[in-house]
Amino acid sequence: MNGARFVLPLVAAALFAALAVYALPRAVAAGDILLARDDADVVARAVVEQTFSAPLAEREVDAALASEDVDLARSLQALAQARGIALAPEQAARID
Repeated sequence: MNGARFVLPLVAAALFAALAVYALPRAVAAGDILLARDDADVVARAVVEQTFSAPLAEREVDAALASEDVDLARSLQALAQARGIALAPEQAARID
């Protein structure tokens, strides 16, 4: 009986700690965006930081090339390189 009295609060504390580890970075990022909502440059950088990934870069480069917008494809390639994301060699060859 005494063991159960301590186990439940301990399990609950562990679950809350795991939730905090998951939620806290996202809450801080959202707060930064809210604080900078009047500065479009800061908001844009924060959104790119949170969302730009290799699959997104590849998909958007393909879409730009499909619409024959080579300038956009080059811009996305430059952004990917600046963020340390390598495009597939065949995709990079289609841009050049």
